[in-house]
Amino acid sequence: MARFTKESVQRLREAVDIVDLITRYVPLKRAGTTFKGLCPFHDEKTPSFTVNKASRHFHCFGCGAHGDAVAFLMQHERFEFKQALEFLSERFGVALEAEIGDVDEKGASKARLRQVNEAAGRFFHAFLLHADEAEGARGYLAKRGFSLAFLQAFLIGYAPQHQGALRKFLQSSGFSEEEMEQAGLLSRHDNRVREFFSERITFPILDAIGHTIGFSARKWREETYGGKYINTHETQLFKKSRVLFGLFYSKKRMMKDRIACIVEGQVDALRLVEAGFDFTVASLGTAFGIPHVEQLKAMGVEEVYLTFDQDEAGLLSAEKAGHLLMKKGIGVRVVLFSDAKDPDELLQKKGKGAFFQALTGAMDYLPFLIARAKASNNWSSPREKDKAVRLIEEKIREWENPILVYETLKQLSSLAGVPESLLNIGAAPSVTAMNPHPLPAFHTEATEADLMLELDLVRWLVFAGPESEQLVQCCRIHLESDDFSHEVPRQLFCLALERLQRGERPDFMSFAGDVDIESVSAAFKTLLLRRQRIEKALPMASESMKKIKERNWLKKREEIRKKMEDPAISEDELIQLAHRFDELTKNPPVIPSLLN
Repeated sequence: MARFTKESVQRLREAVDIVDLITRYVPLKRAGTTFKGLCPFHDEKTPSFTVNKASRHFHCFGCGAHGDAVAFLMQHERFEFKQALEFLSERFGVALEAEIGDVDEKGASKARLRQVNEAAGRFFHAFLLHADEAEGARGYLAKRGFSLAFLQAFLIGYAPQHQGALRKFLQSSGFSEEEMEQAGLLSRHDNRVREFFSERITFPILDAIGHTIGFSARKWREETYGGKYINTHETQLFKKSRVLFGLFYSKKRMMKDRIACIVEGQVDALRLVEAGFDFTVASLGTAFGIPHVEQLKAMGVEEVYLTFDQDEAGLLSAEKAGHLLMKKGIGVRVVLFSDAKDPDELLQKKGKGAFFQALTGAMDYLPFLIARAKASNNWSSPREKDKAVRLIEEKIREWENPILVYETLKQLSSLAGVPESLLNIGAAPSVTAMNPHPLPAFHTEATEADLMLELDLVRWLVFAGPESEQLVQCCRIHLESDDFSHEVPRQLFCLALERLQRGERPDFMSFAGDVDIESVSAAFKTLLLRRQRIEKALPMASESMKKIKERNWLKKREEIRKKMEDPAISEDELIQLAHRFDELTKNPPVIPSLLN
């Protein structure tokens, strides 16, 4: 459970300056009592995006984007609900206080751990640039082609061999050993505490906002103990399987162009970002997995270029990563080149033009799989070819998009020279079989259609605002909490109505002190998927209420009808049920139309 106190949420809500926040992303000009600019959520030439400082809301009259500061960050930066709140808390200097008993994590706050990591990053960077001990590392980096500008741009550092230097610096900056240990900078073995990184070149690991959440450290001498790279162990801030290295530098371009380039190493990622390919990220020494795919999906990425090392291990990783991406409907192209072992070496040897050429010549995922199968199997042998084709077919059938599966199987038939009938392709699936916006899994017994209907009503309540007394009265008279099938929309409806009755504006931030942050996050994402013109709020809210009441009315009739069909029912019970059924039939729900 994660819940913040109402008092701290209200202090934050009052402190947030939405104009100041959005100006960081969108140039705004004053227009009377509001501010206007070009909408960041759709292409336009004439400004239709307005920000109201007094009501703390933005609205686009072109595409219907609407909400408060939290909604803006969730849409523009693809933040989770909690992440957006924490960002605003730091940005405007108001601490969010957790309810007693609602926090699972113990120890220092995340904000404090970010601060100690950022202080450590400054220490490592200064040590690399100025310390005599780091002279060898500086020479190594110079030979690798790393310029001073590169080292400064990405705050590359060096962890000294001597134990105690980092600890002494951080203590002088006001941090305790306990905080250093919780941040992953110290490790404890047999009651002895040591600095975790030693005699290594350090690369700060940033989250999507730009905070330092950990470090990746590379040894530059073979005799240094341990693997080539080591990363901060898992902490409150750093979960290795969920981090895409370089995301902070590449996020904007990735979301704008809906593409991503994925590489294996941190150096590869930073080199490509510096060279202008600022849509590049890397996994951190762990297999590319579903959490990474989910991050890309959340940012709207539609196509990925896999640019892994050009050895067998790298090509096998491209196979596995490509399958996960295709499974979730993200297009995949595999980048192949013969003049270097990895992207960094290709850039150093051939320059940016060679890498761009490799990108443009990338191979689609299915032809890549077939080429791999031909290289590792005796394709001329009917038995071996059958085995290889069947393995590829099995992979394709695991993908979630039925049309993608159908079209790719047809392509497999053509490329492999196998009749479609032997692959059991069948008829093309209907477009309606696809769900272009799959709902987050926070529903239980009710259907997805019920969920969308109920969230639609919550959306219109948020859109209409406290000025709509007519809508408030209609909801009070015609709807009760029991009319909702899902707990989350029920809770949000009751909270929104309560705020409207007090003349307040229900928005995402206003809910933060009354709900479990994690449980409503998926619901808020769903609310932001669909946009409508704000002037339609009243009639659309009326329509949503009508559909909810009609749905429940029909369900009650169906429940009675099924009871009447029970052969064990008595005659008296049957008569009573028949009367109830007739009474319901004669009295369908009536919701008055709400017009602007």
